[in-house]
Amino acid sequence: MSNTITLMGNLAGDPQLRHAAERPVASFRLASHHRYFDSTSQSWKENDALFIETVCWGNLGENVAATLRKGDAVIVTGRLLSDEFTPQGAERPVTVVKLTATTVGLDLRFRGRTTGMSVPEDVAEQVD
Repeated sequence: MSNTITLMGNLAGDPQLRHAAERPVASFRLASHHRYFDSTSQSWKENDALFIETVCWGNLGENVAATLRKGDAVIVTGRLLSDEFTPQGAERPVTVVKLTATTVGLDLRFRGRTTGMSVPEDVAEQVD
């Protein structure tokens, strides 16, 4: 049984790059929500956003941290993992769901409304 999932959404903040076990890892929160047209009010409505903690290891993490920014519309494929713990002073356990990304790409449906990928300066100089 596979637990691979693909989600579309927007970065809720800039990716944070760090190193764990001598490997780069970027993390960000992915905000995903469903938008629909309400025929009664003749207007677009949105459900509450679902926020998923997302981690990207290795080269993917470095590339995500270098190119993506808060608000970028992305499509992320990866594995869902859950962790349960009981916070200090709490009576019930809390379950945290995280997405370990294997692929991250810009959602080009909204290209005009997203900042998109930035080009590193050394590459931009070669293009000119």
